[in-house]
Formats: sequence, structure tokens, C-alpha cells
Amino acid sequence: MRNRTLLPSLLVLVLAAPGFAQNRRDARTDPASVARRCVSRSHVIADHTVHRIAARTHRCIRVINGLLAEGSVDQARQTARRCIAGNDKTARLGATRVERLVTACLGILAELEAPEELIHAVQRAGEAAHTAIRSAVNRATQAIEELLSD
Repeated sequence: MRNRTLLPSLLVLVLAAPGFAQNRRDARTDPASVARRCVSRSHVIADHTVHRIAARTHRCIRVINGLLAEGSVDQARQTARRCIAGNDKTARLGATRVERLVTACLGILAELEAPEELIHAVQRAGEAAHTAIRSAVNRATQAIEELLSD
């Protein structure tokens, strides 16, 4: 009895599977969905990069303040240089990830013959991500340098 009810269920599943797969494929290749995912991922990369820069800067400022309080100005300057270099590297890596993502997304959208407004949305998201990363690293550098300018 089990096999008789199982067989029709399996047959329905096998016959319907291509339709389900097509629906999933359509969702993945819908230009609006692709653009949405690209914009979202650009924001995530930028947020992650900005967070890493801010966290490093916070740690460095604590260390530099401690070194300055001890009178270890040379060590404080070395620490500041390392922190700034680390933030610059993090910013470069984040910007590179955004650039690669946007390039890949624009290629996919071109293949899908996406409307210009979707292409522009992805480009603007990439530009916004770059601006956020650049602003974060500039603020961090300024904050660290101000500690040593007194």
C-alpha cells in the first residue's frame, strides 16, 4: 500500500522539479534581484570595513594614550604609524572587494540586459561604499595624528 501512494508522489515531484528549478533560476537571474543583492552586498562590505577601521582605531588610541602617559613618545609614534598603515590596508582591501563585486554585478546585469536604472543603482552603491571607506580611514588617521600633535 505504501508503494502505491509513494510512487504517484514521486512522479509528481519529478515532473514538477524542472518548474521549481526554473522558478529559482528566474529569481536568481531577475535583473532587479541581482541589483538588489549587489547593492546590499556593497553596503555589507563597506559596513564591515568601516567597523574594522573604527575598532582598530579605538584600540590604537587607547594604546597610544597609555604610551604618551608613560612618556614613551617614540613608541607612541611607531604605534600610530602601524595603526594608520593597518587601517590603510583594511581600506584598500575593502575598496578592492567592492570594486570586484561591482564589476562582476555590472557584467551580470549587462548579460541580462538590465535597465539602466538598475545598473546606475549598483554603480551608486559602489561609489557610496568607496566614499564610506575613504571617509572612515581619513577620520581614523586624523584622530590618531591629533594625539601626537599636542
